[in-house]
Amino acid sequence: MFKISKKGYKIVREAIDGSYFSCITNSSPVTYGINKWAEPPKNCGSLAVFNTYEDALDFKKNYYMHYEEMHVFECKYKESKKKYLENLRGKSGFSMLPVGTKFADKVKLIKEKNHDNKNNKKSI
Repeated sequence: MFKISKKGYKIVREAIDGSYFSCITNSSPVTYGINKWAEPPKNCGSLAVFNTYEDALDFKKNYYMHYEEMHVFECKYKESKKKYLENLRGKSGFSMLPVGTKFADKVKLIKEKNHDNKNNKKSI
């Protein structure tokens, strides 16, 4: 069955090589790239995205002391039937997921969003 991609927002950190990885972990097996589909490893749960920019920004500002190191990207995602987060070590430590969390089988970063509405730094 063909799944239509949806618009969402992904929070990531930038690696030394210019690729991006999850804002939640320091050792993510998932690497994100602009205009490239990223998928979770086999036998893992879904990837997480936010439904709205406001939900992503609220999470970024309220969860991280150094939130300026995090990047919010507009993204495309393919919704997952799996409604949980799990990495290679097991289920995520979140007892309650942040407001606006959506589960994805695939995520593609499109363009970076700046919370101050200045020109976007990176785009396609």
